[in-house]
Amino acid sequence: MPPPYTYLNVVGTYTSPDGTAVAGDIRFVPSDPTANSATPVSVPANPITVTLDGSGQFSTYLLVTDDANTTPTGWVWRVSELFAGGREWDFELPSALTEPVDISTLSPATATATSYSYVTSATFATLEDRVTSVEGTAGLALAAIVIHPFLLAGI
Repeated sequence: MPPPYTYLNVVGTYTSPDGTAVAGDIRFVPSDPTANSATPVSVPANPITVTLDGSGQFSTYLLVTDDANTTPTGWVWRVSELFAGGREWDFELPSALTEPVDISTLSPATATATSYSYVTSATFATLEDRVTSVEGTAGLALAAIVIHPFLLAGI
């Protein structure tokens, strides 16, 4: 590893929900090429790919993203989990972290999954008939109150 860059050892373990080791690769790509003002050393934004071992573990050294002599500032690592169900996300790697840095501590929080409700075409046809019936007797204003607005919009 060329000085004067600062590197940290990043490690991780990937297991399936049933506890078995995940097989695959992890790819890290810097968001920008970097240069260090202390020496004429530049690092292109080339990918670093590591293969998970038989236990689903990996270990690699990555440049810190906040080195005072490195430009540009504000760059991040993009990680791609190259296996079924893997994600792609960005993280910073500050030099203040203690080695080894577990990748799970760098993971962004994931949002709660949105749930949707569906109706069969028969149920929709019944609701459509009810709307038509209400429109014919009491007008569209009452239909909007009685029937959910998403059904009226066809969503």
